[in-house]
Amino acid sequence: MSGIVLPKILMGFDVVFNGEDYAGKCEKFKLPKNSPILEVLKAGGFTRGLKVKVGESEDWSAEFTTKGLDLGLLTSNSCTPDDQIIKIYGSLKDGDSCNESAFEATFWGQLEEADPGESSTGELGENSVKFAPARIEYKLNGVEIYYEDIMGMVRRINGIDVLEQRRNNLARK
Repeated sequence: MSGIVLPKILMGFDVVFNGEDYAGKCEKFKLPKNSPILEVLKAGGFTRGLKVKVGESEDWSAEFTTKGLDLGLLTSNSCTPDDQIIKIYGSLKDGDSCNESAFEATFWGQLEEADPGESSTGELGENSVKFAPARIEYKLNGVEIYYEDIMGMVRRINGIDVLEQRRNNLARK
């Protein structure tokens, strides 16, 4: 089967929120979207408008859902934009082999929304959590592949800080 690369498959995961392990409670999670802001540039000499990146979306949130009524989520409290932590540990299987890789996502931020949903007798119910990160780090097999710190103006992709020149231009070391 040469030339075909099958997708990675999430074989298992665990979520830890502020030190509490949600193994057995968390059913799904959603990583923040990479959403650049694009504007259409209609300049002379173009055959049509060209979308150019002018910034990053403000809607940068992580989400997860849990089963059962979880009052701890409703009483979670933030004092600073990065004082709460979510860690997601996963095992990714290569779709075309039996090899599995360790995936780790860490978010430092604050709780944006904790929705306990509806509860009924004899039913588990579902909580949904929306988290506003100030910093994000993704690792694959222990190696950082992405890190962003909004307040520090740092964005590293595969070890390269793509905002270093901007910080230097602004006299921020």
